[in-house]
Amino acid sequence: MGVPELPRRATIAAVTPPNLLASPRRLDAAMGFLGLAGYQLGHSVLWNSLHPLLLPILVLGLVPEERKNGVLGAVTFVGLVVALLVQPVVGSISDRAGSRWGRRRPFVLGGALAAALLVGVLTRVADLVTLVVVYVGLQAFSNVSMGAYQGLIPDLVPTARHGAAAGARSFAEVLGLLVAALAVGGLVHGDDLGPGFVAVVTVLLLGTALTCLGVAEPKERPREPSGHPAGPGPARTGILLDAFRFDPRHHPAFSWMLLGRFCFVLALSTIQAFALYYVRDVVRPPDYLVVWRGMAGGIALAVLVVAYPSGALADRLGRRPIILAAGVLAAAGALALALAGTPQTTMPFALLIGLGAGLFLSSGWALATDLVPPEQAGRFMGLTNLATAGGAAVARLNGPMIDALEAVRPALGYQAMLLLAAALFAAGGLLVLKVRS
Repeated sequence: MGVPELPRRATIAAVTPPNLLASPRRLDAAMGFLGLAGYQLGHSVLWNSLHPLLLPILVLGLVPEERKNGVLGAVTFVGLVVALLVQPVVGSISDRAGSRWGRRRPFVLGGALAAALLVGVLTRVADLVTLVVVYVGLQAFSNVSMGAYQGLIPDLVPTARHGAAAGARSFAEVLGLLVAALAVGGLVHGDDLGPGFVAVVTVLLLGTALTCLGVAEPKERPREPSGHPAGPGPARTGILLDAFRFDPRHHPAFSWMLLGRFCFVLALSTIQAFALYYVRDVVRPPDYLVVWRGMAGGIALAVLVVAYPSGALADRLGRRPIILAAGVLAAAGALALALAGTPQTTMPFALLIGLGAGLFLSSGWALATDLVPPEQAGRFMGLTNLATAGGAAVARLNGPMIDALEAVRPALGYQAMLLLAAALFAAGGLLVLKVRS
């Protein structure tokens, strides 16, 4: 008598490691959140080192002083447009993918390895054209990883834990900001950026390994968003078009969430992008890198303190009150920072922005996760990048404005930048009132 064959679903379940993110045991769930947060930590260290610190210093060595804000803005704008396009496409492809390692992790690993290689190339950049090419490639491969990674929470985390999962992810993101400001920033002395780049690559690779080894995805056959197996034909050839297909009339809550997120990210990215030059040109301390590290570290610490608790609080109180409070706090900080001109006054006002950002990161991501259709989680989480990378890209267009106003009167450009950021923070908080589940 032959041995009866087990059903396919049971066979897969027998060889697939348990999903700790859905475990009723708190210790198991905590270990799952730790694995989930690994890649986010590496990604955060990469971009929070590159955008506010390493890239501005590279640009200072390649262009005239009076053009630095405009050139920095233009370079990063191009790269962020690439990021905006890549994430939804990769998210859509990973929705339909299937392998023995799951749908998302192969993309996470491949993109991270390519990004690490390009970070190494950045250490040898000697002209502006090469910098642009390498930076754009780095954005593309990094967002291959992120486009797939963002689907892990909707895939594996129960709805009742979305706030906690977003809090863990945001905690890792802000921990990366703190590591970038203090640890990586402490390794940078003058024009010697080599040790900083080595630290960035190390954390990126370790974080990627933690997620790829610590998160258990089920083995799945490739499938269409409807849940039916994928096959040849028009559905597969239309992936690129499908990735950006979105009707606001069918998803009004998601649309308002995107607009509010765009405003908040635009304000935060504007401050982050030009903070180093603000400290150097307006505050004008003896050592501007030391003051920048203190300000960036203080903001990161404030965000770190509230990031995870605000995610858990959003599960209890709802997302909208937390996001509204985030907009008010960050707007007050930016408005006050526009009036600050010394290291002593800069720090406390910057902390208000950090507290607002911490509240927004967790609650805003939990709200986005709530609103995506489960069967298209990767694609819709990629569409949130229209707000995230889109806001960050548009923020860079403020560079020429800052340079032009600085030529009229010193400090005028940076004051205009901060007043604009305050208005955008407030709008980002208020627009959440339009969101209905």
